[in-house]
Amino acid sequence: MAEANELDVSFFVIAGMEPLSRLEILDIARGFPHIVILQVTNGLLLDTPLIGRLKVHRNTLPVVIFEGNQAETDERRGPACTSASRQK
Repeated sequence: MAEANELDVSFFVIAGMEPLSRLEILDIARGFPHIVILQVTNGLLLDTPLIGRLKVHRNTLPVVIFEGNQAETDERRGPACTSASRQK
């Protein structure tokens, strides 16, 4: 992030392997409040404590995605993933 900051990079997109499971990303982002970090997620890890942390790290944004309809998403992400994400 420091090198990207020196190069005037203004945002990152982190996708794959559920980035919300890597809480150190929030710690790193704290040092670069002017860089926006989008974390592509299925939303299953979004809970009250994590949402609280995201409110403090306003430059770190979860982007909840679905791969098409419920059957397609559940085939890729696992059974009942769509309904579990929507309940969040």
